[in-house]
Amino acid sequence: MAQDTEPQQKRQCWECFRRRLVCDFTRPCCKKCIKTGKDCPGYDEKKPLKWVEPGKVASKRRQRQNICKGDGGVCQEAASTASSEVSRADHTRLPVIVKDGNVEDFEVIFNPCFEMIDRTTDIVRAINYYNTHVYPELLVITEFVPNPYIIHFPLEVLPYLPPSIHHTMACFAISHRMNQLRLVEDSNRITTASNRILHHRGEAIRDLGEAIATPENQTSDFTLTSVLLLLTTEPQHGFKSPWRAHAHGLNRLIKLRGGFGSVFQSSIHLQPVLVLYMLFTVYSNSTSHSADQLDIMSPLLLVPQVADMYKLVFPHVLCPQSLFLDLITINNLRAQTMDPRFTSETSQSTAEHLLAHLETFFPAKWVEENTDNLQEVWKLIASIHQSSIIIYCIMSLQSLSLLPINAQLEATRSFHGFRLFECLQKARVSRFINKFIMWPVVVSGVEAVYRSPHVRHIVAKQLAALSQDLGTATPLQANVKLEAFWASGKFGWDDCFDGPYSFFI
Repeated sequence: MAQDTEPQQKRQCWECFRRRLVCDFTRPCCKKCIKTGKDCPGYDEKKPLKWVEPGKVASKRRQRQNICKGDGGVCQEAASTASSEVSRADHTRLPVIVKDGNVEDFEVIFNPCFEMIDRTTDIVRAINYYNTHVYPELLVITEFVPNPYIIHFPLEVLPYLPPSIHHTMACFAISHRMNQLRLVEDSNRITTASNRILHHRGEAIRDLGEAIATPENQTSDFTLTSVLLLLTTEPQHGFKSPWRAHAHGLNRLIKLRGGFGSVFQSSIHLQPVLVLYMLFTVYSNSTSHSADQLDIMSPLLLVPQVADMYKLVFPHVLCPQSLFLDLITINNLRAQTMDPRFTSETSQSTAEHLLAHLETFFPAKWVEENTDNLQEVWKLIASIHQSSIIIYCIMSLQSLSLLPINAQLEATRSFHGFRLFECLQKARVSRFINKFIMWPVVVSGVEAVYRSPHVRHIVAKQLAALSQDLGTATPLQANVKLEAFWASGKFGWDDCFDGPYSFFI
C-alpha cells in the first residue's frame, strides 16, 4: 500500500474527513468540531475506535459471491491492483494516483471481482479516462468549429469540487466505456458496471440532497452545476431514471436565483451550464408529448434570449440560428395548445407562417454568407437541420391539427424525409459532424413510419452506431421507442412521443 507521506500538521481530523469539511488543523482538538458540539477524534494515522451500543451495527459489509470462473489469475491480479491503490480518500494524494493512472486501469472496474478501495481512486480513474479517451475524440470537432468548452479536465481542481460532481463524472465515464465496449453480451461485466454507476449516482444524489437542504449551498454555483451534470448524464446510462424531476428541480433553483435570463447576465462563469440546460430543454421538449413540456422562462422571452446568446450555442449543435429559433417556436406552439386560452385560428396562422419561413432558408446561401472553409460539409449540416426541423414542424403540428393533412404537405414531408435520409448517410462518415446528428437521426426515424422496412433498418443501424461512437445508451432507447411506433400503426408525432423523452445527449 502506498505510504502516507503528507506532513503531520496537514492531516485532517477524522470528524472533518467524515463530514467532508476543510479542517482547521488545530491541535489537539479541531475548533470546527468544538463549535458544532462534536468530540474531535484527533489526527492519528489510524481512525480511532468508536464505542457502539450493544445490539447496534455501524456498518455491515455485503457478502459477495466469487463469480469469477476459470483461471483465477485475472481476479488475483485485479485484487492486487486494487490493494496497491490508496486506501484513504485524501485530496492531497490525488497527484500520486493520477501519475500512475491510465485507461487500462479504468478497465479493472468492469471485472466482477473488483472491489472499490476508495472513492478517490475510482473517481481519478474516471477523470483520467475522460482525458485520455473521450477528450481526444472531441478535440477533432474543434478542427471544424472552435468550441471553448471542450477542454482537458484539470485534475488539480478535483479537491475543490463537491463530491456530487466527482460521482457524476464517474457515472459518465463508466457509462461511456460500457456503451463503447458494447458489454450487452457479457452479463457479469454489464452487471458490475451497472452497479458501479448506481453506486456513484446514489452518492451524487445524496450529496446534492445535503447541499440543497443547506440554505447557503441551496442555489450555489456548484449546486446548479451538479444538478445539470446529473440531469444530462441520467439518460446516458439506459436506466429508467427520473431525469424529468432533475430538470424541474434545476428550473426551481434557477428561479430562486432570479430566473434564467438574470443568472445568465449576472454569472458569466455559469453561462456554459445555462447554455447546456437550454439545449437539453429545447431538444427534450421536441421529443416529449405536447402536454408535458419543460418551461425555463416565458416563451415570449426565450427566443430573444437565445438569439442574444447564440454564439455560445452554435458550437454545440452547428445549427443555423434562424432554424434553431424556429425549432423553439414550434415547441412553444405545441405547448400553447394545452393553454385554456388557446385559439386554434391564431395558432394555425402562426404554424403556416412558420413553415413558410423554414422553406425560405437556403443552405447554399447560408454557407456562402457565414463560412469560408469546408463549405460542402457546412452545406450538408445546414441541409440536415433544415429538413429535420421541417419534418418536425409538419408532423408535430399536424398531430395537433395546427397544420392540415393534405397532398401538398405530404409531398413536402416526403421530400425532406428523403433528403434527410440521404444527407445522414454522408454525415455518418464525416469525422467533423458525425457526433452532431443524433436528434436528426431520431427525426428521420419518426418520418420512417412512412418508409420501407429497409429504411427503418438503416435508421436502427445508425442509432446503434451512434450509441457506440458517443458512449451513450440514448440512441438505443430512441430505437426502442421508434420500433414500437413503427409497429403501432399510428402516424402522429405525439403518438410516437407519448411521454417525456430526451434524445439530445
